[in-house]
Amino acid sequence: MVQQVNLASTEYPPDVNEFVKSGLTPIPSDLVKPARVAESPFQMECKLVEMKSYGNGPSSGNLAICEVLKFHIAESIFENGQINPHKIDLVARMGTDFYCRASGNAVFVVQKPGDKIGVGYDQIPQYIKRSNILTANNLGQLGLIENIPSDAAVDQLVANLNNQNEKHYKGYEKMLSEALSSNISPKKIEQTIKAALEQNDLEFAWKAVILLGRNITSHQNTARK
Repeated sequence: MVQQVNLASTEYPPDVNEFVKSGLTPIPSDLVKPARVAESPFQMECKLVEMKSYGNGPSSGNLAICEVLKFHIAESIFENGQINPHKIDLVARMGTDFYCRASGNAVFVVQKPGDKIGVGYDQIPQYIKRSNILTANNLGQLGLIENIPSDAAVDQLVANLNNQNEKHYKGYEKMLSEALSSNISPKKIEQTIKAALEQNDLEFAWKAVILLGRNITSHQNTARK
């Protein structure tokens, strides 16, 4: 319906019915006088609280501050009790003639902390912060973990990788196993961390971080001898 909404933005005279011009269907509201748009799966009945005007020239506009009195939401856009962004298929107005579709490949998932208290960015080792492979987003993910894995948990991971049949590896598990071979590759470990974070496996990623730290410390001790 974006083209119909765009058509309704035409500067018609005040006496012209834009529902008629756009082909959209008006339906009565329950609490306010203005009609709702039947084609929209998400409708709000609002009361105007304040209208702020910002300029008179090009790019100026008005900001309407409203109180929502009632929502009307189509059941067809719900999935597991939540609005599915792919079903509602929202469109955002950008500058000039540009629009953005908030569905399909444009939608991605970011796990929220919720009630969890992450260790934070400040607890991430400096050797990881200096990485040329991990991004700031990756570091932000690492800061979300509630408890940094213990040395015993890291040792258990290494033991599992050594005893596990390679065909049962996840992609990043195989990467770490190869990185921990006789020719330990710090770069490969960093790539493993990134791959694990892309799959939201924070626990595994942190264990790889600790293993990288052990490798760095080992090299430093060797260099001092």
